[in-house]
Amino acid sequence: MTTFLRTTSHPILAAVLETIGPMHSEGRVFWEALAVSAPDLCRADAVMRRCGLKQFSTYQSRFERAGLPSVKALLSGYRLCLAAWMFDRPGFETIASVAYPLNFASPQAFNRWVRLMLGVTATTFRDEYPFNLVLSDYIERMIQPNAHAWATFLPISGTRPKPGKPKWVEHRCPECFAPVLAGVQ
Repeated sequence: MTTFLRTTSHPILAAVLETIGPMHSEGRVFWEALAVSAPDLCRADAVMRRCGLKQFSTYQSRFERAGLPSVKALLSGYRLCLAAWMFDRPGFETIASVAYPLNFASPQAFNRWVRLMLGVTATTFRDEYPFNLVLSDYIERMIQPNAHAWATFLPISGTRPKPGKPKWVEHRCPECFAPVLAGVQ
């Protein structure tokens, strides 16, 4: 079950990518690196390293200039979604059964992190925050307000896309995305 946490086919990633819509392949690489890193890593600079970058401050400033949430905020929210997803699955009923696969040193460390993030205990989080609620909150607060910025954002190279046809990961009906495409071309 925990190996499924480290895949790029997780429902959290699917919801994020669906909300963002078409984007440059670098954006997709970032989100896949974040999805694969999230179960093991709680540090944003580790996601950056997985993308092949060396200077975290440069990487973080790209997000700030684009008006996007910080990598740390995106990673923390993703990890909260993973924890909620795990609590909804058989075999993950205890705080410890979720804390250890998410690479926390102890259930107490997980509890401190949840309290810092949400202001509630890990037990309250488990009992009162189902996966669908946590995921929809993450999407509404962190992804939807900035979905348009991801269309042309290049988190790895930091350069702007060249004029002309953008390099989309998914090819969809151009009429549906005319406003997005108009801003790029």
